[in-house]
Amino acid sequence: MDPSTLAVTPALAPPPGVRPDFVNSYSLLPWITATASVCMVLTALVLALRMLTKTVVIRSVDWTDYNALLGFAFYTSFVGCALAINSQRRGRHQWDMSMLTLLETLEVGVLPCAIIATDAAYHSQLENIASIMYCIGIMFAKLSILLLYMKLFVPIRRGGVFWANQVLIYVNGLFYIGAVVALICQCIPRAKISQPRLPGRCTNVYLSFMISGVFNVLSDFFILIFPLWAIWHLQMPLKRKFGVSIVFATGVFALLSSIMRLYYTSQLSYNHDQTFIIAKVALWTTAEVATVLLCGSFPILPRLTQFIKESKKRPRPMTKASNLSCEHHLDGSCCAGTLGSEKSLGTASSEDEHARAVDTSRTLV
Repeated sequence: MDPSTLAVTPALAPPPGVRPDFVNSYSLLPWITATASVCMVLTALVLALRMLTKTVVIRSVDWTDYNALLGFAFYTSFVGCALAINSQRRGRHQWDMSMLTLLETLEVGVLPCAIIATDAAYHSQLENIASIMYCIGIMFAKLSILLLYMKLFVPIRRGGVFWANQVLIYVNGLFYIGAVVALICQCIPRAKISQPRLPGRCTNVYLSFMISGVFNVLSDFFILIFPLWAIWHLQMPLKRKFGVSIVFATGVFALLSSIMRLYYTSQLSYNHDQTFIIAKVALWTTAEVATVLLCGSFPILPRLTQFIKESKKRPRPMTKASNLSCEHHLDGSCCAGTLGSEKSLGTASSEDEHARAVDTSRTLV
C-alpha cells in the first residue's frame, strides 16, 4: 500500500455511527499537558518547602531529602520525555488518525521513507528512555519515604517494625533496579527497539508494564499501611495518633493513582484503541510519581507551620532606641529590667532551641 493511500486510511475501524476526523478530533493531550504542569509545579513547591524546613527549622539535611531530590530530578526527565513524544499520536482515538501517522511512530521499515524511519526511531527510543526515567524516579521517591519511616518509627534496629521496613526498602530497591536493567535490555541489540525488523530479540513490553503495575499497587499499599500500623504501636495520646495518621494517610492518593494506571494498562491487552489507552496510562503515571513525592514531604511540613506559629508568639527584641531611653533614668531601674529581660529572653531562646533539637531527633511530625 503506497503512502498516499495510507494517509487517508483510518488506523482503526471506528465504532458504528462515528466518522473519523484526522484534523480536529478529540485528544487527551491538553489533559496530559495540564496534569504534568500542575504536578511539576506542586511537587517543586512542596519540595522547596521541605528543604526550607530541613535547612532553616530542623537544620539537618539527610539521605531522605537527597533521595527525594533525585526522585524529582528523574521525574522531571520522565515528564519531559513524555511530552516530547509525537503529539499527533498522543491521546487521540486510533480511528481519528491515518494509518500513515500511526506507522510513523509505531513501526520502522514498513515505508520506504527515511524521514518516517527517523521519526519512528526517535519516538520509540524516547518511550524507552521515559520508562527508565520513571522507574528510577519512583524508586528514589519511595526510598525517601521508607528511609523517613526508618528515622521516625525505628529508633532501635530490632523488632517487627524494623524488619518490615527493611523488607520494604530492599524489595523496592531491587525491583526497580531490575526493571531498569530490563528496560535497558528491552531489545538485543537495542537498535531493534526502534527498528523491529532487525534480527534479534525483544521482551514482552505489555507483560513488563503489567508486572510493574501490579508491583506498584502492592508497594504503595504496604507503604501506606506501614506507618499507620507503626503509629498505633507507639505510646502517644489517642488524639495525636489520629492526627499523625491523617498526615500519612495522604498516601492513599498514590495508591489510587497506581490502581488507575494498572487498570488502563490492563486494557492494552484487549482494547484496540491503543493510542487513546496509552495516553491514559501516561496521565496516571504522571500523577502517580507526583503523589509519591508529595506524600514523602507532607509529614515534614507540620514542623514549618509550627515554627511560623512560634515565631509569631515570640516577643520582639529591644531596639537600640529603647536601650538609649533607658539610660536616661537616674535610678537605672529600667536598664536593669531591660538587661534582665534580655537575659531571660536569651535563656528562653536557647532552651527552646535545645528542646526543638531534642524533639527533632525523635520525630519530624
